[in-house]
Amino acid sequence: MKRIVIGLLGVALVLLGVSAPSFADENEISSLKEQVDKLTKRISELEEKGEQAPAYVKPAGEGAPSTAIEGALSGIRLSGYVDTGWHWNANNPNNVPSAPTGTREQSIRVFDQDEGSFTLHAVKMTLEKPAAAEGGVGFRTDFLYGEDAEVITPVGSTIDEFDIEQAYVEARLPIHGFDGNEVFGNSLYLRGGKYVTLAGAEVIESKDNWNVTRSLMFGWAIPFTHTGVRAAYDLWGGKVTTTVGLNNGWDQVEDNNNYATFEGQIAWKPNDKFLFTGTTYMGPENANTDAHKRYLIDFVALWKVTDKLSLMANFDFGSERRFSGIGGNSIESFENAQWHGYALYARYQATDKLAFATRWEIFVDDDHFRTGGGVSPTIDESPTGPCFEDESLGEDETLVCEPFGASFQAVERRYWEWTYTVEYKLYDNLITRAEYRYDWAEAPIFNGESSQQTISAQLIYNFA
Repeated sequence: MKRIVIGLLGVALVLLGVSAPSFADENEISSLKEQVDKLTKRISELEEKGEQAPAYVKPAGEGAPSTAIEGALSGIRLSGYVDTGWHWNANNPNNVPSAPTGTREQSIRVFDQDEGSFTLHAVKMTLEKPAAAEGGVGFRTDFLYGEDAEVITPVGSTIDEFDIEQAYVEARLPIHGFDGNEVFGNSLYLRGGKYVTLAGAEVIESKDNWNVTRSLMFGWAIPFTHTGVRAAYDLWGGKVTTTVGLNNGWDQVEDNNNYATFEGQIAWKPNDKFLFTGTTYMGPENANTDAHKRYLIDFVALWKVTDKLSLMANFDFGSERRFSGIGGNSIESFENAQWHGYALYARYQATDKLAFATRWEIFVDDDHFRTGGGVSPTIDESPTGPCFEDESLGEDETLVCEPFGASFQAVERRYWEWTYTVEYKLYDNLITRAEYRYDWAEAPIFNGESSQQTISAQLIYNFA
């Protein structure tokens, strides 16, 4: 800086010297030179001391941020994902005018009903401020847009492509009397509002599942969300977590009867390699009556065999007491309906980017209480039901088509599926998946066939 200032002053002196005869005398020029010398000396002294000009300080109130707003936004996390997919069905299912999206639907599928088209499954954004572990209050809100939102829309709400998946307030209440105790925890966790279910091996967030498509049990055997209050308490240093709650029911924002549904869970995690959960739901789920209670028992076991191989198993058993028979159902009215299912999973993380997963399951709904008539529209568009080969007719290839309704409803509904999935991460936050799935049943419910083969592709962008 010193050289620049001296250079500029030197140029000024030259110009003054050239022009001096016309507007100044020698005394004025001499005086100006003395001032320049003093200024140069002062600059040198400041540089030797290392002093700088004082920094500008913004006056109080001049664009100062509000401390209240800063406090409110402090600690809030923003995360989410975008899930897009494409599905192809070898059976070429017929167009279903009653389908929510107006496209071709795949039998017994829940989250991947559309066939032959690109699908925006979900755009999710989460705002979360967890309650402090030592005690405090927090919240979480999950906004979901896309066809997955149509699937989880609560009963009684308008079905569209937007849903608030979760919206709750949470609190951690310290319990100082158990400080240092090896068995009892030192805090109680409370949650109030709308939140996802405790049951099931899979979740609504596709990025956290192992496969592209959801299991039959996740779609039919269990609820998706609840609205109510939930409390959790840790034991043995967090190795055991007990959870209890009271809810408005299965996928209900407003209760449709006078009694709440009870939920309870025990989760055991002895180490980082094993997790076991046992969950139950009990309560009336029918409108305007406190009878005909529904029960669910759900077990999930996860075992990380090695750093690369993980295994998981899921079992569900549900029952609806003395429900009124559906249509021409083979069971009599006011009998108990039951459903159950078993699922086995395996995932192998070959590299940091490449993984393979498979799932096998069977879902039994002989009373067709859960699947109901949900799969029947995709069989065909004719007024008849499924057609069967009559072996008594000999070699003739004549099919006997039974009337659509009672005869079909009496067919036992047992479904199997086997799924193979390949996952590759192009980037840490970009997941690609390809999947082959084979479904089969005891009746020709898959567009007139007893089985269906599908291929799916998925692209997920995850932001945290």
